[in-house]
Amino acid sequence: MRFLADGTLDRVVGMPVPCPSDVCIGGAGSGSLFITSSRQQVSLEVLAKAGLSGRLFELSI
Repeated sequence: MRFLADGTLDRVVGMPVPCPSDVCIGGAGSGSLFITSSRQQVSLEVLAKAGLSGRLFELSI
């Protein structure tokens, strides 16, 4: 979720994984949000439905 300076909810981004784990801002001009995700402690049944678990995602901000 992204909030504006006045506290208003501005944007919500759903992830295709059950365990997003951390975020970092970077890229050219700090215009990207990098999101890591975890595969550890996720059952094989859940991983079968969330094959992108354990990957790094990049969103333009």
